[in-house]
Amino acid sequence: MDNKDFCIIPECYIDTNLIETLLSIKRCNHQKGCNNVVKTMEGKLKDGFAVGIVDNDKKQAAYTKEFKEVCKKDSLALYKHPDKPHYLIMISPAVDAFILKSSTEAGVCPEDFKLSPDLDDFI
Repeated sequence: MDNKDFCIIPECYIDTNLIETLLSIKRCNHQKGCNNVVKTMEGKLKDGFAVGIVDNDKKQAAYTKEFKEVCKKDSLALYKHPDKPHYLIMISPAVDAFILKSSTEAGVCPEDFKLSPDLDDFI
């Protein structure tokens, strides 16, 4: 795995698939859950560049409180750690709702791809 790919840390399979598709990379450093994303940033990547991609859950890991908001637009927020080259992209609501909402706003009809426009059925 390339180091540039290893430093991109999505928290769930949908996030991972989306990032790998958008960035045309073979493998991200997939971690299951926000806590594991943060542990990877604090551990293996503590002195290196890292981008964590997480849902904006009600309960966040303590490390995320150290980050400062850089910018926010609609469902996405970018945060940076003040002392390290660590970034967090927080998606709100969860990525599946973000994808459904974004596709609808872009004029893409989920039914054209045999997908439900209803979030509960989409998931």
